[in-house]
Amino acid sequence: MTLPLRYAPEQPYWHQREGDKVKSEIYAGPAMLAPVTDAQGEITGCHITWLDPSRPGKKLELPNPDKPDEMLDPRKLRGTRNKGAIRLITPKGFTRLVIGEGIETVLSVYEAERASMLAASTAYWSAIALGFLGGKARDSIPHPTLKTPAGRPKRIGGPWPELQPEKDLDLPDQVTQVVLLGDSDSEPVDTEMKLRRAAARWDVPGRTIKVAWPPAGADFNDVLQNDGPERVKALIAGAKPFGPLSIDLPSDRPKARRRRHAALDDWSGGGSVPPLGAEPPGPVDPGGAVPPDAVRRCWWEPENDVGNAKRLIAHFGDDILFVRGIGWHSWTGTHWEKEGADESLERFAQITAERIALEKPLTNEEQKLFEQAAHALEKDPEKRTAEDASAIEQRAKVLEDLNRKGNPKGRWSRRAGYAVTSGNGGKLESMIKRAIPHKARATSEADQDPLAFNVLNGTLRFFQEPDPECPDPDVTRLKWSVRLDPHRRDDLMTKLAPVIYDADATCPEWDKFLARVQPKPQMRAFLRDWYGYSMTALTGAQAFVYHQGGGANGKSTFLECIFRILGPYGASLNPESFTGHQSRRGDQATPDMAKLPGVRALRVSELPERVQLQDNLIKVVTGGEPIDARKLNQPFFTFRPVFKASMSGNSKPNITDISEGMWRRLFLVPWTEFIPPEERRELEEMQKLFEPEWSGILNWLLAGGVSYLDTRKLIAPEDVAAATAAHREDMDPVGQFLEACVLRVPGSHVPGGVLYEHYVGWCYDSGLTPLRMASFGRHVPKHGWIKNKGSTINYLDMKMSPSAPARRAPSTSYGVS
Repeated sequence: MTLPLRYAPEQPYWHQREGDKVKSEIYAGPAMLAPVTDAQGEITGCHITWLDPSRPGKKLELPNPDKPDEMLDPRKLRGTRNKGAIRLITPKGFTRLVIGEGIETVLSVYEAERASMLAASTAYWSAIALGFLGGKARDSIPHPTLKTPAGRPKRIGGPWPELQPEKDLDLPDQVTQVVLLGDSDSEPVDTEMKLRRAAARWDVPGRTIKVAWPPAGADFNDVLQNDGPERVKALIAGAKPFGPLSIDLPSDRPKARRRRHAALDDWSGGGSVPPLGAEPPGPVDPGGAVPPDAVRRCWWEPENDVGNAKRLIAHFGDDILFVRGIGWHSWTGTHWEKEGADESLERFAQITAERIALEKPLTNEEQKLFEQAAHALEKDPEKRTAEDASAIEQRAKVLEDLNRKGNPKGRWSRRAGYAVTSGNGGKLESMIKRAIPHKARATSEADQDPLAFNVLNGTLRFFQEPDPECPDPDVTRLKWSVRLDPHRRDDLMTKLAPVIYDADATCPEWDKFLARVQPKPQMRAFLRDWYGYSMTALTGAQAFVYHQGGGANGKSTFLECIFRILGPYGASLNPESFTGHQSRRGDQATPDMAKLPGVRALRVSELPERVQLQDNLIKVVTGGEPIDARKLNQPFFTFRPVFKASMSGNSKPNITDISEGMWRRLFLVPWTEFIPPEERRELEEMQKLFEPEWSGILNWLLAGGVSYLDTRKLIAPEDVAAATAAHREDMDPVGQFLEACVLRVPGSHVPGGVLYEHYVGWCYDSGLTPLRMASFGRHVPKHGWIKNKGSTINYLDMKMSPSAPARRAPSTSYGVS
């Protein structure tokens, strides 16, 4: 058989030197010429390989005149390679194709197989370069070892080809077997991706695609020269379809989260952290190999928006989630992430549209015919029956009809056209919108385990287990503990704290800091229990904490560290959300509240002095009652708040509600220590000091959670109880007056005007500004006194104490409402 190769004894090598405007001839010598031809056999280009006359069988080593330490490429292509290949051996009616990168590689396989029956039905082609096999791809995945000059991972094309085949090599429909030739002396990861792209592009029903690999560090020409043709034949016979990728493709994480995930990537698993039983399931990589089952499931989906939505779910359904009132989330391998999910959905939809071109729908009868023809084509041509020949002929005709444009049976060509239109903006939006009913979950279903807390290396869970230290062997006493579970999609965790769990981690700097700013152990224990409780979604305590103290006392440093560890489990609101008498219309947006579903710890910092808290709102959010909220230009949704509020300020909060229902919720934490200037450090400097101890501080918080769960109570230390009680008295001067100046005597009564004048006198003696009479009259009944309304107001069963101050008439300028 004559090969389409030619020899040129004096082939010029043209090169444009630095500073020159045109190329010049820098060498002339022997070269091998190979024609590049298209599917019709037309020559579209010429591939030239210069040979080294002093080293037979070797390529020329030609120094770069501008950089003598570098060698110029001894291969050049004249013309174009579009849709072309070097068709070395092309038997008529061939059904098997062996294709690889270089001429020598492919001819080495031909040399080994030329005497076998396979060669009669096998074409041997060179694709010129591996990248020409399946086409180029976006540089979308980081190489596991190669780096850029800046030290970042070099990005290479993934295993999924661009579906723009104008320049890429097509295979005849008659080809039922393809053997891709790997090259083990090239960079392995990039080589694998290029070969996978070819397999993805050429995969059609009735065609098998396998890859053969030479030994590491060699190519098939090396094997032929060193081990002989039988070894090459054995390697080709051992070719297999592609299995799992040799590398782990990265999860599609938003940039804002990369620092957190880097901590997990760098974690070596040392210390006492137990390795998880299984690696957390990673997200589908949009640039990865296409699951053939997903494509087949889409064969008979209709060519409309609903069908495209089902295609999106078939390809990426495991990694997308819609939470009502919040929006789309995408699976990152650790949790369902809202940030960047809309962009991920758009990208998934684009790829789904591209993959429609891979759908090759076959009827049951066509499927049976293709299987029969494939079986027939595997037989020796001389042993094929008339039935085999008929199946092969019918398969060729069906393929021709399926691919023929304008033919009523040409559903493959129509499907390819539909793939193009599905990539339009409106069709992509409709695809995503129509998928919502199939992937929607209620807000209450997300993060629904109140005792689960998601961290970088797993999901922490508070749980009860038998206490081995129980003294009575006949009694099972339970104790609370913590365990680490693998990340799971079904847990619907939408948050991830940026911290690693290490059961043996400690935090000596944190302990030293706490001892300085809160010297009493009872206060430190209360803070630990409160923020351990705040890690959960429990709300049974119906409480909030107010950190009060002037500057330079450590409270801001403390809160900043806690909330950095909590990450998205914590959130901050402006004081205006909880202060004043703001009243919103029922239809107004509440973007501040709309960001709080799933938040477990809420921080409201530096409340202004003397600004009143919204008492009713405090009761609602601490009681766990459902809240209606909506973002701007979005519909309302309802969620049940699970956050525990931590407020802070230099002054104490202004609370006008004197009821027990309000004051039993408040824990006023005094910060009385003063850090002198010589001991103070910047906030960020302190946070850098604490960050290496985050795992230890996490253990401190977990201990607080266990302590709370053991009792299901928050027990205020003496300083907190005293500060809260004192502030309650300060917030209720009417109550103080009644306690000091009024006696309960059945049958007695005090006129309203008389009581008010005694109250004004008491305020004058106490240095307080009295309320106006109407406001005073509204407060007295709140303390259990009965107001009798007749021609005059009287308070029943009341008598003034002998120690009550003298009555004093109110001044028109002396009083507030």
